Amino acid sequence: MDVGGYGSAGRREGRGVGSHLDAVERVLQLGRRYAVGIRVVTIIPIAVVAVLADPSKIGTALVVMTGLACWSAIYLVVLIRGRVRGVTFVDALVVCCIGVVAADLTPATWLASGKSWVRPFTTFASVGYQYSTSWRIGVPAGVAACTVVAVSSSLAQPGPLGVDTVVTAVWSNAIPMLGRLLFSLITRAASRADGMRAEADAARLKLEVADSVRADERLTADSLHDTAATTLLMVAMRPGAGLDEAIRERARHDLAVLHSMRTAAPPEPVDLCAELRAAAARCTLAVDVTGPEALDIASTVARALADAAAEALTNVARHAATARAQLRFGDADRVVFVEVIDAGCGFDPTDVAATRRGLRTSIIARVETVGGTAEIVSAPGSGTRIRLTWPR
Repeated sequence: MDVGGYGSAGRREGRGVGSHLDAVERVLQLGRRYAVGIRVVTIIPIAVVAVLADPSKIGTALVVMTGLACWSAIYLVVLIRGRVRGVTFVDALVVCCIGVVAADLTPATWLASGKSWVRPFTTFASVGYQYSTSWRIGVPAGVAACTVVAVSSSLAQPGPLGVDTVVTAVWSNAIPMLGRLLFSLITRAASRADGMRAEADAARLKLEVADSVRADERLTADSLHDTAATTLLMVAMRPGAGLDEAIRERARHDLAVLHSMRTAAPPEPVDLCAELRAAAARCTLAVDVTGPEALDIASTVARALADAAAEALTNVARHAATARAQLRFGDADRVVFVEVIDAGCGFDPTDVAATRRGLRTSIIARVETVGGTAEIVSAPGSGTRIRLTWPR
């Protein structure tokens, strides 16, 4: 990974500020913004000083600084767009040229004392290179600009070079290098943050896969509980008796459900009403069915509602001490509803043992899995009403 390398700049172009960026890309984006801010903040006072430094050369200074301002505007626009490679070297060349001609725009008294308005501008421009480009580009561009300006200023200075001049030249190169060190540390920390986030994402994905596997296992267990286990229990409760047509039909339905689980056929719209009537026909109770002739919905939803209703009817047959039940269904205000009502012994819904799967998993959880809700209203001696709803 080229953390300071804007080898991925082309990939990042066109991505909005509000879009998701990893930590390294955010740091690089902020680095370019800082480089823009540095240029904007420094060029205005430098231009004023350059123009006013020598009134006798104000015309030439205006031309030079106007050209520098125009180029800086182009440079900053290109920089913001992330195209930093070529434009950085061009900007360094422009800064070098400014450094060469700056001696002709600087008063003689300034040159004698080693003063120069172009040195701070060059130093800050070189720092901006370190924030906006990779070290392969920023370091050579910064060193070249600072060195050319230092040499040009030294040659224009009358008399022998003093210690102050050498120290200033060395320090001019040291400041951008310190900026490069700081930015490299920041991008390295951002790279480690990206690595930690990638590890966290991988761990989260692993947990999601494990949760999905467990959910599939629970779904399989629930389906076996509602199909084969229930049918086998019905057969076991009738020892020595032949299998009547209702049990045969239920067994055929169980096989179809298990086969669909194995093949994982894609969901298609099916008639919920037909599924509910078939569930009522398989039940050993006398079921009064009330509902429309047809109601097509997604097969996953239809199967969840029909299986939950079938489980509710099975619970009535097992526990309600009654031989009759009502099955009502329909579509009201774009809400599909299914109701199973009995006038049996009733029960307390809050007092159901945790080991009893029929109510919690086969009815409530099954309907909630497809985005629906289940409401159980019952009390000892008052019968039971189970209402399943699903918003279309």
